[in-house]
Amino acid sequence: MKFEVERDVLFNALQNIINAVSPKSTLPILANVLLDINKNELRLVASDLRISMATQLEIKGNENLQATVNARKFFEMIREFPPLPLTIEIKDSIFNISFQKGEGLYQLAGMPADDFPKLPEKEEDNHFSIKWGPFVQMIRRTVFAVSSDETRISLNGVYLKIDKGEIRMVATDGHKLGKVLYRESFNLKEPAETIIPPQALTLIEKNTTDPDEWVQVYLNKKMIIFEVNGTTIYSRPLEGPYPNYEKVIPNNNKKRALLEREPFIETLKRVSILSNSRTHQVKLTLRKNKLEFSANNKEMGGRAKEELAAEYNEDDLEIGFNAQYLIDILKLMESDKVLMSLNTSIAPTLFFPVKKDEKEDYMFLIMPLRLLEES
Repeated sequence: MKFEVERDVLFNALQNIINAVSPKSTLPILANVLLDINKNELRLVASDLRISMATQLEIKGNENLQATVNARKFFEMIREFPPLPLTIEIKDSIFNISFQKGEGLYQLAGMPADDFPKLPEKEEDNHFSIKWGPFVQMIRRTVFAVSSDETRISLNGVYLKIDKGEIRMVATDGHKLGKVLYRESFNLKEPAETIIPPQALTLIEKNTTDPDEWVQVYLNKKMIIFEVNGTTIYSRPLEGPYPNYEKVIPNNNKKRALLEREPFIETLKRVSILSNSRTHQVKLTLRKNKLEFSANNKEMGGRAKEELAAEYNEDDLEIGFNAQYLIDILKLMESDKVLMSLNTSIAPTLFFPVKKDEKEDYMFLIMPLRLLEES
């Protein structure tokens, strides 16, 4: 069978779906992309068994066929082709690809589609819609804290809980935590909760840049399905239950410090250059109306110390943090000022934006490091 397609249209679709191709699978078929051709419509599908992705585009054809081809080689070829119409002929799993003007001819061996994973059917029962903009902000403010410890499977994903009036997302690895709440009226059949692999959420982020694009979400115990901008993402939820994260969020942090966010980030970047190469520890010393930063790297024979103005009127407090964790969460805030909520040098510290959208609430938690003598 033969069909025609614009090179740019095919490239954009492949560029989108290549993110879901398994790079290390022991099953050769999972290194392929499925081409599901139905006359004038081509659906591209990639899967690693846990997460699958499908996207559709228009072609010029009049036959039906399913075939697979190595995803990365196919993508690399299409990427390097000039922006001309392409003719693709598939016969006995052999792909013959040519520029419509006859300027090039390329051949690539594929594989039959019989062994390619089947996509699950979409269930309409528990479904909600949310705009891409706020949803991606929720993703960014949680996915960074997902644990990579495979002995604690439930922490390897982002916890999502939704009812008719709000959606909540949380992630933690035991050292840092991100918690986000977004208030909206959701037309949901019943409240739901699930644990989503971060890879699926990252694919949502890569699918559009339009904050007003709607994301359709379908939830059940076996599958989570996201639809956005003509692309569908299928993900198996992680096994739960999710730990009681509220237990680690303190409610007795009485010490408060108010700081300008951008100077906070820039000072951390400078001082952390001379922090311990293993712990990345920077010591923060809070005194009346100021915050002192210090780091000491004995291996390099280097020291750093700097001060920043702060609104703080409590007792002096010394506390150590992994500087990169601090920088990461500060970058995820949009507020010009941030509020640090502290108790002791060993208690979890909370970070809040001073200014935020009226529909959202979010906060971050970081566990302090034991202060080293060299700090």
